[in-house]
Parts: sequence; structure tokens; C-alpha cells
Amino acid sequence: ETPWEYQLATSDIISEFIADSSSWQITPFVERQKTLSRAAQFMRERRSRLIGTALMELGKQVDESDVEVSEAIDFANYYAQSILKEEDQKLYYNTQGIHLVLSPWNFPIAIPIGGVIASLAAGKRVILKPSTNAAATAYVACQCLWDAGVPRNALGFLPSENETYHSFLKSNCPFDAVILTGATATAKFLLKQNPLLPLYAETGGKNSTYIEDLSDHEQAIDNLIQSSFSNAGQKCSATSLLILQEELYNSDEFKQKLCNAVKSLKVGDPWQLDTKVGFLSTPVNERILELMKQTSEKDWLLKPQLRGDFVLTPGILWGVENGDYYHQTEFFGPLLGVMKAKDVNHAVELANGVTFGLTSGIESLNPTSVEYWTENIHAGNLYINRSTTGAIVQRQPFGGMKQSCFGFGMKAGGPNYVLQFLNLEPYLEENGLEPSLAIIKQHYQEAMDNEFSQARDVSLIRGQHNIYRYLKVHEVLLLIDVDTNKSDIEKVKIACKVMEIPLEIHTVPKGNEVVNFIQTHQKYFSGNRRIRNLSKNLPNEFRQYCHENAYHIYSRIPHSSGRVELLNYIEEQSISHNYHRYGNMMGIQPGEFNIQGLSKI
Repeated sequence: ETPWEYQLATSDIISEFIADSSSWQITPFVERQKTLSRAAQFMRERRSRLIGTALMELGKQVDESDVEVSEAIDFANYYAQSILKEEDQKLYYNTQGIHLVLSPWNFPIAIPIGGVIASLAAGKRVILKPSTNAAATAYVACQCLWDAGVPRNALGFLPSENETYHSFLKSNCPFDAVILTGATATAKFLLKQNPLLPLYAETGGKNSTYIEDLSDHEQAIDNLIQSSFSNAGQKCSATSLLILQEELYNSDEFKQKLCNAVKSLKVGDPWQLDTKVGFLSTPVNERILELMKQTSEKDWLLKPQLRGDFVLTPGILWGVENGDYYHQTEFFGPLLGVMKAKDVNHAVELANGVTFGLTSGIESLNPTSVEYWTENIHAGNLYINRSTTGAIVQRQPFGGMKQSCFGFGMKAGGPNYVLQFLNLEPYLEENGLEPSLAIIKQHYQEAMDNEFSQARDVSLIRGQHNIYRYLKVHEVLLLIDVDTNKSDIEKVKIACKVMEIPLEIHTVPKGNEVVNFIQTHQKYFSGNRRIRNLSKNLPNEFRQYCHENAYHIYSRIPHSSGRVELLNYIEEQSISHNYHRYGNMMGIQPGEFNIQGLSKI
């Protein structure tokens, strides 16, 4: 039993907090930055308390919690600096509004703190609703913020059952951002309940690592084990699919090396520092139990074993086929399914053949294979010759594509995460008027040339490239009605022209036209295209169809700043590439890479 108790918030308590106000919203941005930096210092000083609480509450291993504390500190410092950067850009905004952060149990320190600090950096008030089995850890983290000077009426720690919040998330939602990290099904449920919900969600993953025969086999296995079984596989970023080139798939030697390496992992008590696979934070889920029930002994290279409700030994399922239930389904546990690929083209097809697009990895010493894989994988975070987990703030901004992301979708720990939450005022010239279309085009072109066409490695770490780039969509469908501002239409036209993206403009469908419109324009509801909506009369049936297919509708009023407006037509991608082997640099220097910015997705 844990040595604490806490009270769940009622609807009345939540309503009272929402109705309140706070001096935080009129605090100058420089003071906000100083306060959040102080919070980072408190987290440094209380590292052991945060780690110990997560260990007692969730059975989270010390090494896993340690990196979480570091990530939370990085979030505090980076988001605090982000708001100073936006001030330098002369993007004016108001701080009215309140956010709700719905955080999970698998990362009880970094994820809740990341959402909370981004909200506070934007000048907003925020409610943290942690997972009820991770409430104590979240509370200790919140104490760091309160003690740093964040007012309690700016940050509300209000754990409660999910049902208590449901009434606030329906029509007339009081939040101007609901920040969710959780299951794809949860995001869809919330959007079905309220198609207008301002949801910003990082959701599930079905992530793969492709290993070629021309690779360092031992190093590849080591990276794979870290990717698949750290945190007992309870990471949305964890490698769940191993795609082997045919030669390796048929190699008994490689198979034995993989099996022996996984068998060597110590499973059990997270209080023992040599434990590699600790307790699950929740009882083994029904999907895993059903999989174990429906598969025979011969299907497993290494069959997982249950030890009570909270311990599951690692399992390797051999011979997963394209389209299989395991190929398509997220299991969230220490399981790895193995598939066979003829070559890198086939491997990319298998990796992309899932509804998710969060992380993906390749192990190869063939630069041609690496280049093809990098330019064709549909995922937010790509990893080359390294593990597929452990994204670091700024170095590898984190977030996915397809059904791994709902909402505007800027990457956590990246340059646009706080920006997406700002209530931006119109961009005006010194005379108080909106810029002319010619000036707007100039602003857009400058943003394109200086920001969006660039692939950058801001870390410049010797031995590892960390490349951040923008991918532009293939086409844009603009929806308008008779009330749409003509100037706004022109801004979208200019943005698409500057970015060289084909644009189609259509009148928004009425209720009885929705089905036919969707069928006629089906290409815009699959693949890498974008719906830009400038109508206030978009039918809910249309929104619900898009939400169900994880297709976000970009409905923000066009902005005269290219730094802001061009975000509506891109995806962000992070690439982390280890180019050293056992300390040897293989002839590559920091900053030398040939990955292009602004590729099409």
C-alpha cells in the first residue's frame, strides 16, 4: 500500500476552478519565463522524490524515471525560452483561456509537466487531470511549480474519474485546449462526443524496426531490445514490429542471438537496480491475454509468461503476416512480432501498412537503403542505427502522423508546440492596418525560405545527426461559404502558391450533401492531403467522418505572418541517425547530412 491518500475532484470543484481567474494571465512574459525556470531547478533538487514516488506508485524503474525527470526539466526550460522567442517575432497574443491536460500513467512525470508548462508558458490557466493511478507522482511534480511561484489558481491539480470530466467536454466546452496523451480510441470517443472539441492529442503507435542483413547484428539486437522492452513495452513509441530482411529472417544464427538476448533480461522487482523489465503499471490488458490464448506454442520464438497480474515476461511472436491482427494492433506490453521483407521497399510497405505513424527505425549500413527508407516512411520520429525510444526535448521533438495524432499536431519539445496554443492577435503594420496582399506574400516567402524549406540539426552532436524538418502536403482542399472573408481566401491561395501545393476550393457541403461530397472528394480523406476550412457552417457529420479517420480539419483564421500560416500545410518530422560504431565516426562529421527539407510526405 502507498503512504498517501487523495480526494477526487467533484464537478462543483472543477466548475469553481474554471470560473476563477489568476494574476498569471497578466504576468509579463519575462516573469513567466523566470518562474518556469525556477520550477526546473526545483525538479532538479527533488529528482529522488519524483523517482521514488513513481517507483512506489507505479513500479516504474529508477532508470526509466530518472530520464523522465530530465525531460520534465528540459520542457520547463525549453518552453520558457520558446515564449521569449515568440515575443521576439512580434507575434502579439492574449492570454485568456484555460487548458485541460489529460495525462497517462506510463510517463507520470514528463508528460503531465510538459502539457502544463506549455500552457503556462502561453499565459493560460491549466487544470491537470492525471491518471488516477499516477496522481501522487503528478502532485509532487505540481509542487515544484507551485513552490516556484505559479499561483494555485493558475494550476489546478484536480484528479477525478474520467466520467466527471465528460460533461465539461461536450457542447459548450470551457477549455480552449484539451491536451491528451492516451489511446487513439480515447481521442475518437472525445471527438465523437463533441466534434468541435479543441483536442490536441498524441495517441497510439504500431512501430516497427527494419533490420537488414548488411547491418551490425549485435548492435541492432541491443537497440531493438531497448526499443521493445524498456518500461515493459508500455511506451507508445516502443518497437512492436521487427521487420527482418529475408536473409536474416531465415538465419538460425540471428534467430538464436535474438532469443538469447531477450532471455537474458532480468524480469521482476523494479526495486532491484539490475532489473531490465519491471512490473506493468496496470494489470495485463485483455488484448494481450486474448493473443496468448489464441496463439499456439509453435507461433512463439519466445512465449511470454504471466506471473500474477502485473508481471509479463518478454515475448517474441514469429511469422506475423501483412494485415494480421498483430500487425495492425497496439498491445502496450513487452511483446515483439517478427515479419519478413524481401528488401527495403517491401519493408517500407509493411511499416507504412498500419493506421498509426509515430516512430520507426532502421538498422542498416547501406546508405542507399537508409536514404530510401528515410524518404518514404510515414512516421513522425525516425531512428537510424539506434533505439526508437527516448526522444529528447529540442534534439528530437516528438509526435506522430496518421492515427498517432489528433488536432493541430505540433511536436512536443519542438519550436511550434507553445506557438500553437497562443491566442494570436491579427498581424498589423505600424499604421494599425493589415498588410497588403503583396506584403503578406513577401512575409510568406520569407518564412518559407528561412524556416520551412530548411532541414536543421540544432544539436550538432558528434556521432549523431538530429534532423528536424517540415514535410509539405500533396494537395489542399479549401472549404468556404458565402460568408467567408475574401481576404482570408486570398491568404490561403498565396500560401499554397508560395509552397507550390495544388489547391482546390469548394463550397462547404450542406447536411444532406455530406455523404456524396465525401465520396466525390475521397482522395482528401486519405494519404497526405489537407483540409483547410474557412466556413463556420461545417456539418457535424462531416467533422465526425474526419475524426473517425484521424483527419484533422484546419479551421484557424488565416494569419498574415508566414511563420504562423504556413504551419497549416505541413507535418513535422524528426530524424535521429547514429553514424558512429563503437566510437568510430565512419567518416561523417557533425552537420554533414543530405536530407532535404520540405519534402512531400
